[in-house]
Amino acid sequence: MSVLDKINRLLDKALPSAPEESHKDYWVYLAGNVVLTLFFMNLFFWLFWTLLVYKGGIFVKFVPALEALFTSKTVADFGYEGYPYEMGVFDGWPENLVALALTMAFVELCRRIYARSVIKISVVAGKDTVQ
Repeated sequence: MSVLDKINRLLDKALPSAPEESHKDYWVYLAGNVVLTLFFMNLFFWLFWTLLVYKGGIFVKFVPALEALFTSKTVADFGYEGYPYEMGVFDGWPENLVALALTMAFVELCRRIYARSVIKISVVAGKDTVQ
């Protein structure tokens, strides 16, 4: 028995497949996994870049916004003159807020998928332990 046959048997035990599937299908799943991983890495990169870096990021705008809301300062004190023109420190806030909303939605989607998979795994484990 060669080393490749041993590795193939271990893979078949770890990743069971239907009998009609060939061993070439592993490469299709691997390629799909690589493509999806790169896609989601880029998605997270651009969301976080827009949220934290684009035109100063959201945290640079957070403190002046609170000062404008709760103190005697106005948004004009921070250089704001009007939306499409000079926005001062608040330049880029619509993009930062959209990135924040999309990041929160994406994190919630990931949390729901994770919770659903944990429930499925625990149900399967419960059936195995009861029988």
